[in-house]
Amino acid sequence: MLILPRTPRWSHLGPAIPAAFALVNVLIGCTSQPDPAADTPRRASQPGPSAIVENRSLNRDDLFPRLAEAAGAAVLNEFVLESALADELRLLNLTVTDELVQQERGLVERAIDAGAGSGGADAIRARRGLGPLRLDRAVWRNAALRLLARDRGVAEPTETDLRGVFEERFGDAVRVRLIVVPTERAAAAIATEIGRATGPSTAKIDVAARLATEHSIDPSAARGGLYERLPLESERYPSALRSAARITPPGRVAPVIALDSAFAVLLVESALPAAQTSFEEQRDALAAELRDAAEQRAMDRLAQRLTAGVTTFVRDPALLWSWENRP
Repeated sequence: MLILPRTPRWSHLGPAIPAAFALVNVLIGCTSQPDPAADTPRRASQPGPSAIVENRSLNRDDLFPRLAEAAGAAVLNEFVLESALADELRLLNLTVTDELVQQERGLVERAIDAGAGSGGADAIRARRGLGPLRLDRAVWRNAALRLLARDRGVAEPTETDLRGVFEERFGDAVRVRLIVVPTERAAAAIATEIGRATGPSTAKIDVAARLATEHSIDPSAARGGLYERLPLESERYPSALRSAARITPPGRVAPVIALDSAFAVLLVESALPAAQTSFEEQRDALAAELRDAAEQRAMDRLAQRLTAGVTTFVRDPALLWSWENRP
């Protein structure tokens, strides 16, 4: 599945796959189900071998087992989802029109362009194995999921949601190093070691980063305990942590902070003042963003629910290996 602009936890794209890949010996069982690839534009088979390496001709039978092991499960997942979507659309008497497909293609292309960076959109498509055929089917799946999600209704963001995101993005914040450990004694020892660091202006930061990497059980340990922006009014973060960050001057270590089941050491690197904008100025854009995020989550949940109800029998040994060892 391709769900853009955000990448979901449950990806329907899978790893990059070779363009010549073809599925065989697969039975997808689903009540009154049509051919899941009935709308897929098919390329005419070329006479002769699929490839020639030096003087050796390779046909599809030569290539298929390795292609199936490398990426068979990803492609089979796409057929499974298409089958489930076709059944659900028919059950609800909904149609993915050409207009919806074109709208979705625009969203997909803009999202790819936005994430392209220096490599360009073509580089992203190549990394994901999104040739013309797979991209077309991914766009259709996304359009179908969006149509079904909207048919069920997507909750509107609340005032609390909007204000929370506003504070997180535009309110007062601090840049910090956070170290979370199981015991108060360990936290006190770490705070003392950071506080005693002398030398360059970055000495405390360097010590905190090292100790976070070595000891912290917080996910930020991998980046040396760094939180580039800790919003002071965001309820996503513990109030004790925000209170300590609010009163601790830059360059100082806060007193040990008691969390629910651990203890934290906080080094404030710098204060980040609020942006020069108001909640009302940002309200519409934030509402659209949260609405889109809710829709993306609804599409993700729907895809998981639908595919869980599809019975799939895999007969080809190479494809079966890929299917049984899929993530």
